[in-house]
Parts: sequence; C-alpha cells; structure tokens
Amino acid sequence: EWVVNGTKMFTTNGGHCQLYFLFAKTPKGPSAFLVDAELAKSSKHIEKLGYRGSVTAEVVFENARIPKENLVGTEGEGFEYAKKMLYGGRVTVGAISTGIARAAFDKAVRYSKDRTAFGKPLSDFEMIQSKLAEMLTDINASRLMVYRAAHLKDKGRPFESEAAQAKMFASERCLKVCDEAIQIHGGYGYADEFDVHRHWRDARLNTIGEGSSEIMRLLVTKNILKAT
Repeated sequence: EWVVNGTKMFTTNGGHCQLYFLFAKTPKGPSAFLVDAELAKSSKHIEKLGYRGSVTAEVVFENARIPKENLVGTEGEGFEYAKKMLYGGRVTVGAISTGIARAAFDKAVRYSKDRTAFGKPLSDFEMIQSKLAEMLTDINASRLMVYRAAHLKDKGRPFESEAAQAKMFASERCLKVCDEAIQIHGGYGYADEFDVHRHWRDARLNTIGEGSSEIMRLLVTKNILKAT
C-alpha cells in the first residue's frame, strides 16, 4: 500500500466527490493515484471571485493508506500524465473562454439596442458599434484557434503549441470582451441588477488556470525556437 501525507489545493468538487485524482511524490518521482475521498482528513471550502457553480476546496491527507492497485499507470510517470491532461485542458479552457465571451457579447448587444441616450439607442452610436465589432472579431478568432487545436488533437497530431496559443488568446480576449460588455452597460454593468459582471469574474480565472498566460507564452516561444 501507499501512505499519503500532504495538502491538495484548489481541488474541484473537493468534499463533494467520491474519488480524487491525486499526484504525489514517490521514490521514483511524481506518480498518479485514485484516492477514496473518505481517506481525506479534512476539506475546506475556498471562496472564489467567480466560477461559483463549481465547488473548490483545500483537501488534507494525513497518513492516508491507499491500496497498491490504486496507482494509475506506472510509478514515476505522473508528470507525463499531468502534461497530457493539461494539454487537453487548455483546449477546453479556450472553448470555455469563447463561450463566456459570446454570452457577455450577446448581453451587450441586447442592452445597446434597448438602452437609449439622447433620444436614440446606444447601438446607433459609432463608438458602441466599434466596440461590438471588435468584440465579435475577438470571439470568432478565438473560436477558430480553439477549433484548430482541437482538430489536431483529434487527429493524433502534435497540438501542444496550438493548445497554448488558443488558451492564451481566447482567455485574454474573453477578459477584454467581458470588460467591454461591462463598459457598454455603464453603471448597470457594475450593479447586481444586471449579471454581466459574472462573466468577467468567471473569465478572470481562465488566464490563470491550466497554466497562466505567462507560461503559455513561454511554451509557445519554446516551440518556435525548437522548430527553427
């Protein structure tokens, strides 16, 4: 059997799931395990800025005894498994970001058509039109980058750089689109009466989770230099 001690931070569904997929240090290096949730000593809910529909917790293990057969794959190969999960996860984050951006954009369009100023809808003003045009362009560009990375993955071809590019671009453009959506709403964008701010709060995580934008840039650059 294996004995696990330590803390797993930012655990999705921590305290609410039946199994944890856990990476831990072993004599041969990082390894992956499936761990019965009942073996955790405690779990503490983490309050977040966004993604409030997804429970996140700090999970503590203290002398948790895990059956030998709960080792996933080979001992010491945990880092390789983690990389594969992250590569696919980055495509997913890009897709999520694109969806969030589209939701914020749709609300901005509706509001700009309904809200009047100086006797005409906001959508009649050139500045608002310019914002909407840039927002839609960013959304469509993000979608195409995500599709490209997903296509390569489905075909079994190298997609690590494309996944990083899609994740970086889509998450950052999503944040920009959500910010512009709030701006178009004016004061109401900052009020709870309209929930457009929720999209910004959710979008903010996507430039951090599954590898920050800074890390994505390093990965893309590494791939460029290796290929030349």
